[in-house]
Amino acid sequence: SYNQIDINTDITKLTQNITSRIAELFTLIKLNQTHQYATYAERINILVQDMIHLSQQLVFNEDIRANLDMLYTSTQQLLVHTKFEEQNLILPIHFIIDDCYGIALATR
Repeated sequence: SYNQIDINTDITKLTQNITSRIAELFTLIKLNQTHQYATYAERINILVQDMIHLSQQLVFNEDIRANLDMLYTSTQQLLVHTKFEEQNLILPIHFIIDDCYGIALATR
């Protein structure tokens, strides 16, 4: 049976994976590898969805619930912004950086 300790361990692993993908995305930004932004945004989105799904099995206080909401919102914005970048539409890179910052902040 899946217990709270297992769920917390899985959430910790997901948080570490999200943080790693964000670090990799920042490296791509630094190297101007725009064609890969959307791929990393999708990977981050899948990890965030998994985290939210697991989190629904736990009881959280309002601060954690707010962080999960911010995590979801920032991830959705990242998906939109990387799609713009992938299509070579003019979008300042700071939007993507801000989205990543929001995701990182929400995983604290």
